[in-house]
Amino acid sequence: MNKETQPAISADMGSGQFRDEIVGKRIEGVIARPGRDGQPPVVLMLMFEDGSVVEFISPRSDRLLRRAMRCTGSSDRAAQASAMGQLELMPMPAGPPGGHGLN
Repeated sequence: MNKETQPAISADMGSGQFRDEIVGKRIEGVIARPGRDGQPPVVLMLMFEDGSVVEFISPRSDRLLRRAMRCTGSSDRAAQASAMGQLELMPMPAGPPGGHGLN
């Protein structure tokens, strides 16, 4: 199969269906962050040779993201941006008077 005909691996899949989708695929790339306090690295994303990608999101990080969206009051903008298939842009603070922004 080529990349265009690959079925999507999505969050609403059951664990059995997810397993069936990835068994037999060869992992081509791994994105991980270093572990804390001597722990092994934490895998965040896998890319397979057919071009499909699996991203792992922990329940804790998902809760933190939702809480952050509620606290900023920008959930309406984020929902609109998400509906359009775009990420919300975060406003950057202005630099000092007479300055040139972040540079």
